[in-house]
Amino acid sequence: MKLGIIGLGFVGTTSLVAFSKLGYEVCGIEKNKIRLDGFKKGNIPFFDTELQEKFHETTGIIFKEKIDEVDKEIKDFLVCVETPLTNSKLDLSVVKKAIEEICNTFDGINIWLRSTTDNPDEIKLLSEKVFNAGNKLFLYPEFMREGSCWKDFFDPAFTILAGQDVDKTLFYEKLKSHFKNTYTCNLAEAITVKIASNAFHALKVTFANELKFLKFADQIDLKNVMEIFSSDTKLNISKKYLSPGEPYSGPCLKKDTLALSNLLSEHMRENSVINQIDKSNEKQIEVLIQKIVNMKEKNIGFFGLEFKKGSGDIRNSYIIKIIKKLTNKNIFIFDNSVPKRELLNVLGDKYEVLASQDELFQKVDIVFTKFNTNIKTRTKVISLDSL
Repeated sequence: MKLGIIGLGFVGTTSLVAFSKLGYEVCGIEKNKIRLDGFKKGNIPFFDTELQEKFHETTGIIFKEKIDEVDKEIKDFLVCVETPLTNSKLDLSVVKKAIEEICNTFDGINIWLRSTTDNPDEIKLLSEKVFNAGNKLFLYPEFMREGSCWKDFFDPAFTILAGQDVDKTLFYEKLKSHFKNTYTCNLAEAITVKIASNAFHALKVTFANELKFLKFADQIDLKNVMEIFSSDTKLNISKKYLSPGEPYSGPCLKKDTLALSNLLSEHMRENSVINQIDKSNEKQIEVLIQKIVNMKEKNIGFFGLEFKKGSGDIRNSYIIKIIKKLTNKNIFIFDNSVPKRELLNVLGDKYEVLASQDELFQKVDIVFTKFNTNIKTRTKVISLDSL
């Protein structure tokens, strides 16, 4: 299979050498003449001893300066040009220029964008232009780190390909045969996975570093703390809690998050990530409240107030916070896991606590619940984590 690779920086060079090793006929396209001359002399344009050695082992790689010099039999191009950050947004001007040049020269080909992007709407428009020119645009985001690019290329945690009918392409079939955990998704999802991954890595670094500013930091070995912390692969380092939906609630997470924030030294606390966690969570609750306030239904039911299913515990339940703010609605409540007396003690007597599920559905226009939306009723039932 022939492959053209446009932009021979870190991502493009790694892709060039790696796909050559996999047996592809590769052609590297690079406008920078100094960089291009370096390749022809056997030198990659950045320091990486392993990749340099792998490059020396390759044979048959072709280099071109211009798109119109490239073999017209190539049907797949990887675009790996830079997308620099400008005013907190990624600049896609070089990407657009490269794709425009491809479309002016080729038709009936697939363009695989490896460059990082941050605007799904812009990529959709670009995809439409490419399609109108007789070609197809797909996303193939990279997840390689400088210093370990060779290992990251050949042993990725996952590989993502995105775009309409991407699973019908030969390149998809090839990659699926090379790499485990190859996923397809839409353009917006691919962009989200890429930039969210790096943002999460940055969050982990920042979180760990902020612990250095605990008031008693001189009494602890943080490497030992994080070693113990990271050994928990059930909760701390796992999929657990990485499920977008409800805000957190209950007696523990809020309490300990605020405690940790208050233990940070004063000069670090205000701008710390740790200090922003609970503020962000409270903001999410405010958003839920406003969505319900804006609904046309007046008679609102809540089915289940406990913060965690089966706990019978309503301490710091975000649902109670929501109920108390819905002053423009008639509120009805049913919870078969929490005694009525306890509910009234927490909520006061201005809310009607009902004795049965059926009674709740008869009195309200809409029901909000945390746990069960598969209830057979004519009343509209909405899961709070879907709002």
